[in-house]
Amino acid sequence: MKWKKIGDILIVDDKFRGSEEDLESIASKHNVKSIVKIDRIEWQKREPTISLLYGKDTETIHKENGCL
Repeated sequence: MKWKKIGDILIVDDKFRGSEEDLESIASKHNVKSIVKIDRIEWQKREPTISLLYGKDTETIHKENGCL
């Protein structure tokens, strides 16, 4: 499984298959509140279409090099 953590959201690739118990254990292991899956990337802007697999919120604060 390929994944990327941004803030407290985990983004997994489109090949991910998992049950509700798997999602809960992955969320607690990586300390995230939501897990989303990238379904496809469209158009010239390369905007992803995502599906919420676990959690309720897809808004986060991301710190990079100590800056918000």
